[in-house]
Amino acid sequence: MKKQRGGTSLIETLVTLWMIGVMLLLVAELAKNIRQESVYNKDHDQRMGAHQALERIGQALRSSKEILEPSLSGSSHRLRLQSWDPSSNAGRLPNPPATTGSWTADDPLYLNERRFEVGSDGVLLCTTLAGSTESIRLLGDLESFTVTGQGDGTYRLELKWVDSKGKPRDLVRYSAVMPI
Repeated sequence: MKKQRGGTSLIETLVTLWMIGVMLLLVAELAKNIRQESVYNKDHDQRMGAHQALERIGQALRSSKEILEPSLSGSSHRLRLQSWDPSSNAGRLPNPPATTGSWTADDPLYLNERRFEVGSDGVLLCTTLAGSTESIRLLGDLESFTVTGQGDGTYRLELKWVDSKGKPRDLVRYSAVMPI
């Protein structure tokens, strides 16, 4: 009787190592794809956040009573608006049955100021009501926000940021003040 030795042959070992190598390559490719997708999603989120921030700023600009900063043909890194306070104006709309007394659109008791600028943590909406200030973060990771008056009631709004690959990005929108 012959004794058989236990273990694996050289061919079996090579095939096993080849299979392990193929599996490691597949796992590495999967990890690379997941990392690329994560970077794409972050950049996409930044682009969408910039679109939404400019849309919100444009809506505030269009619904404002007066642009305090910049001037009609000036440029600034912040936008200051004066607009009507919706909570205190509910009963004073220019509707004769609901209005008591004289109605003036520029009564300071019914106005508030909004300020848009890049702070240390992104674009901020600062609404000043009766001496108190409330800040709402719109978008982080920004380098600058620029507002330029075009001289005709139209304003150029520009946001600049750096994406996850270190590439500078910007988004420009134009918004006009609605006449009353």
